[in-house]
Amino acid sequence: MKSVRMPLPPMFAARLWTMPVLAALTVLALLVALKEIGRFPKPLIITLAICFLVCLPIFGIFNRRKELGVVGYTTRLLVIWAVLSATLLGALYRSDRGGRLWYLVSGYNHTVAENRQSDIRLSPAEFVAGNPHFSLESDDETRIVLPRGEYSFSRTIVVPEDTALTIEPGTTVRMRVGCSLIAYSPIIARGTKDEPIVFTAQKRWFKWA
Repeated sequence: MKSVRMPLPPMFAARLWTMPVLAALTVLALLVALKEIGRFPKPLIITLAICFLVCLPIFGIFNRRKELGVVGYTTRLLVIWAVLSATLLGALYRSDRGGRLWYLVSGYNHTVAENRQSDIRLSPAEFVAGNPHFSLESDDETRIVLPRGEYSFSRTIVVPEDTALTIEPGTTVRMRVGCSLIAYSPIIARGTKDEPIVFTAQKRWFKWA
């Protein structure tokens, strides 16, 4: 026996179009309020709008045969949209250490900071022990030196208090995405025309600080 597909009742078919339109208008009003009142950056508004446009057809497919009222339909769609947006943005914020992609999609120039507070009060000897690229000056153990050469650091380097750092001419420092050189003491870095001191990123297209 062949199965027969019954056409949707006219009222129900009309509601399939009406409810998404009302939900879209609700989201549009919400996004305008976030932009004008909440001062949300434009990239974030665009990202949230894209997330909604992704949610809308998927939600419509899975709820096509469910008789939801306008309020129920809109509320459920908004909840799914909020959860999806928060999940995607949260994952991106946590994974994008350099913050380049995060800035493009959100408009916020913030990244997850490394917790290096314990390094601030290290002695020069303790700092050198944990960062073997550096060395103590032979005539003054309160000063440390980064000798001439090329170095690649995969984490933020914190120069402790009361520990002056000298970077020799001809030194190139490459930092991993999202990492920095933070000093709580003076840094002496005098390059020359022939032997410059260069700070750059390990990967060309990602910022290092």
